[in-house]
Amino acid sequence: MLARYLPCDVQLHRWGRVLFHFSTTCPKGLKAGAAIAALAAPMVLAGAPAQAAEIFLKTAEMVTPGTATIKGPGPSTPGYPTINVTAYDAPVIFTAYKGTSATGTAYTVVGFCVDIFHEISVGVNTPKTINLKYHTGLLGVDGDGHTLSAPQDQEIAGLITLGTQLYRLNSPDLANKLAGIQGAIWSIENPLYSVTGGTAAIKNYISSYIAMAPTLTGAVEVLYSDSGTTQAFGVVGVPEPGVWAMLIAGIGVIGARLRTARSRKALAAA
Repeated sequence: MLARYLPCDVQLHRWGRVLFHFSTTCPKGLKAGAAIAALAAPMVLAGAPAQAAEIFLKTAEMVTPGTATIKGPGPSTPGYPTINVTAYDAPVIFTAYKGTSATGTAYTVVGFCVDIFHEISVGVNTPKTINLKYHTGLLGVDGDGHTLSAPQDQEIAGLITLGTQLYRLNSPDLANKLAGIQGAIWSIENPLYSVTGGTAAIKNYISSYIAMAPTLTGAVEVLYSDSGTTQAFGVVGVPEPGVWAMLIAGIGVIGARLRTARSRKALAAA
């Protein structure tokens, strides 16, 4: 006798923002609601959201990045800088700390660039020490200060959320997918510029994610440089001390219930 499994979609919310999300399958006896309750049980989160938080970025790395060529917008479009550059096309993996220095608990932050008008120096396939002070904020504008529309905000937030999920789940063909998401973010945020993936696979993913973006949702923060001289990055929340430890404990509860349910089904089948 085989156990029956149902889709199980689990999200951790705080202040209306999705901090963590994953999809799995649950035995029939463990509904999605029970899984969410199991995850949330050890997580009693209190307090109010800060309007802005200081973030210290210690190291930065791109893992197996692709490339994309960004061009535009042409001399007939005043107020927009002319760009013609081939850039690494991937999110940046930061080692970050709450505050203004590398003290306290370190966190891994997946940052998608939302600013084609500035630069940042990062390591490729190895972390590079950058020691930069950033702070959190909302999206709302591109890297040159031009206002974004509500649909642009929504689509970019959805893509950043999706990309972060793919990274955390180590999705197949991950490097190409993340390059496609980053290229799609640049394209949606900067419609006067062309963004062309460096390979056929990246081009296809960029097109696919642009088409998918209107169906996506998410809530993100943006990390802005205190100096205003380096790129801004969209992230799915910056974890607070203890949140991820509680999250791991909650996932452990779900895992234990799944294992118990499967063991019972196996015994029943025997």
